[in-house]
Order: sequence, then C-alpha cells, then structure tokens
Amino acid sequence: MREELGGEGEVANVDALVSYRTNPHMDQAARAVDAARLLAGFVKGMKSKRAFVRLPLTPASVTLLTREGPYADAIAYGQTKVGNGVLDVSIVGGFVFSDTPKNGVAVVVNGEAGGDLRAIALDIAQRIWDDRGRFVKRLTSMDQAIARYQGSFIWSDAGDNPGGGGTGQTTALLRKLHEENAQGVLYGNFYEPEIAAAAREGSEIQAKFTEGFTVPAKVLKKTDGKCVGRRGIWAGRALDLGPTCALQIGAISVVCVSKRKQCADPVFFEMHGLDIRAARTVVVKSRGHFRGGFDEFFAPERVIEVDTPGLTSPVLERLNFKGLPRPVFPLDPDAQWTPRAEVYP
Repeated sequence: MREELGGEGEVANVDALVSYRTNPHMDQAARAVDAARLLAGFVKGMKSKRAFVRLPLTPASVTLLTREGPYADAIAYGQTKVGNGVLDVSIVGGFVFSDTPKNGVAVVVNGEAGGDLRAIALDIAQRIWDDRGRFVKRLTSMDQAIARYQGSFIWSDAGDNPGGGGTGQTTALLRKLHEENAQGVLYGNFYEPEIAAAAREGSEIQAKFTEGFTVPAKVLKKTDGKCVGRRGIWAGRALDLGPTCALQIGAISVVCVSKRKQCADPVFFEMHGLDIRAARTVVVKSRGHFRGGFDEFFAPERVIEVDTPGLTSPVLERLNFKGLPRPVFPLDPDAQWTPRAEVYP
C-alpha cells in the first residue's frame, strides 16, 4: 500500500487495508501474507470494519524511518493494539511531496465488526500528534559534511531523491566536493542520458551536466544498464537503468544513468567496477531506501543526511506547496487537530 491514502474513497471501499510496517519498505512479502490471511477470513464469512484517522501532520520523509525515531515508535505502539478483535493496524506517512489535499499521516485500524475501533484509532492518532515535534529533523549542511564526515560515511543527497520525485540532476553537492578537492568519493545516480549516450570507455570528455556544470572527466566504464538488484528493496529483481557510465572527475567517481532511479542498491556502483569498501565517502541520491541496500557497509551512525537543494528537500519551508490541507504541521507550527475518526462498516 502506498504512503498516501484517499481516505473516504480507499478505506471505505475495501474490506481491509494493509500497508507496510518498515521503511525502507523491506516487508512487502510479509505484509502480503498478512493481507492474504485477512482475505482468507473474509472468504470464510468474517465480517470487518475499518476506523480511519488522518492527522494534519505532513512530515518530511527523512523522519519516517522505522529502525528508530517517531515513526518507528508510532508503528510499534499501533501493533500493541492488535488482538482482541483488532485484525491489523496500519500507519502511513502521507508522502508530503505529492502535495494534495489528502496528504497527512493516517491511521487505519482493521477489526471485527463488534469492536470499538474508533477509540483505538483515536488513541493511536493522539499519541502520534502529541509526538509531532519529533517529526522535524535538522540536516547536516554541505560545509559541515565536508569538514567533519569524510571517511567511512555514506551521505544522502536528501534534496534530490529520484525515488520521491527528484530530478536526479542537481549538482550543488557535486560542485562543492569538486571545489574542495574531495578524495575517494563515489556518487550516484545522476540522471544524465546525454552524458551516458556520448561516453566512450577510456575517453577523456567534457561532462556537461543538465544543471550547467561542465567539468573534465574520464570515462571509466560504460554498460547497458541491465543488472539484478543485490540488496535492499530491489534484491533479486531485474533492473534497467538504460545506458550508463562511470566518470572520474578529479578523485570523485560519478555514475550517470539514462533511466531515473534512486541509488538504493550497491549494484549500481559495483556494475561499474567501483569498490564501495575502498571509498572514503559514498554519496547517494536517495532519501532512505539506500539504508536497506548499503547497511552491510555503513551502520546507521555512519549515515549523514546532507542539506541539499532539490524537489525533495526535507526543509519543507523551501518548497511551494499548493495542495496541502493547511494548516498542517510542521509547515504551520500552530496547526491544531480536532480528534475525529471515520468508521466504515
């Protein structure tokens, strides 16, 4: 189930609604089993209803991880309600970047027809609302990252996540690293089809990035972009990035692809002969799913979320939202919530 719910439409018109419990979304198979379990019950005549609450809370997705933090705590609390007639609890993050009136953290409680699901949904929602201040996160500036965190760290180019609507083409952090003569950096993925198409392995080129950054580069490797995911959300899945290349720009190795995809799997570097373990710093255009792919190299405390510009900037005040249901927290710090839950038979 995706991160944004239509509420009165989606929840009202199903027998149950089941969403992920992990972010990165590593539990698709497990949640499919849970959905199948409910479906089997309905086939046998089980009756259910759904309680639905949407909060005026639209957090940036960097706060919606489930290893630890406010979202992890919310999901864990929701699971304490399962049983005694409660069949499933789903809490979805709302995906603020879709910028619609239906954005907002939502709670769905699936239960047997006789239970008081409304009170349970409101209790979970109240706990999340009371904790809303934790859904605001301070990022690391580019200058701070370069000064303090080079060497055995992975950086998230958080403002430009192609998996969340980013272009995959912003170069502010790449320029900064190049200006500072950063050493031993791997950086992926840039959505640059023209660079990838023109690249010839072993050649020296002027790499002209879409944002206007032009820099001398050597083409280290070119591929057809076909690979199989190795870890994380794409493990074992066939992937196609279109023609790709790896460029050497000073001491920075950059992966360019022809199909926009966030850098959430180590295979995107490895298919170009780039050694992640040998790198001083790895930079990925990905918001959070890279954590499930690169965790064998970088423990959570070695992850740095860098404040970079782009369409997926976690600093929501920088973006021109038009569709969100205002007032909404954190954009509107004084936003209020009047407890209300819909129950659908």
